[in-house]
Amino acid sequence: MPKIIKLFLTFYRSYFIASFTLTGCCAYIYWLHGIDIFTFIFWLKILTLGVILLYLNTYKKKEFYYYMNLGISKKILLGTTAVFDCFIFLILIILVNKIR
Repeated sequence: MPKIIKLFLTFYRSYFIASFTLTGCCAYIYWLHGIDIFTFIFWLKILTLGVILLYLNTYKKKEFYYYMNLGISKKILLGTTAVFDCFIFLILIILVNKIR
């Protein structure tokens, strides 16, 4: 099991900077405007997550063969990464809400 988690984290690292920068910006906007802006930043995050995953799917095709050879399909890899990223986003928003 730890091998699979390591593989997911290796893939997640390939777009962590873009994703976490956007998550940080969303958290800052939430800090400034409060709960009223949550719907906007939630859909902004989902939309940009889709764009980032589309970019990865298009320009990193050869890297997917590595994961497929290790027994992880592209759907599982992208889906798990998206869920993990949304989880980080929601945790950060909850923390900002508690601090605010």
